[in-house]
Amino acid sequence: MKTVSLIGIYTIENQNNVHVLELLFRSSAEEVDLDQITQAIQDTDRLNWQAPYNECYLNELGNKVIGNYNTVPINCDYTRVAFFFHYLNFNEELITSHGNILLVQPTPIPDRLQKIMFYELP
Repeated sequence: MKTVSLIGIYTIENQNNVHVLELLFRSSAEEVDLDQITQAIQDTDRLNWQAPYNECYLNELGNKVIGNYNTVPINCDYTRVAFFFHYLNFNEELITSHGNILLVQPTPIPDRLQKIMFYELP
């Protein structure tokens, strides 16, 4: 069964309108559609909803990048991803291809991610 779980939501120092989200999909990366990750915005066309930015695939421990949007890992039973998300609304669920996720309050970004993920303005 394809499922998704939230590993964490993290704040980034000196960035108020962007967070790092880390998810674990219980399926191969080929079956995960990162383009479907979003949040509903009332009275706004879905094409204008937020989407992941600068997403990366992580190893099992979440401390090493093993792929990105252009290089999807293969032959995995799970898919661990982290990405930046702008204007996250904590009152709305995150929508994914594997189901919706209730959000929790953010915590500071862990060192393991801070060392491998770098935010640049889009």
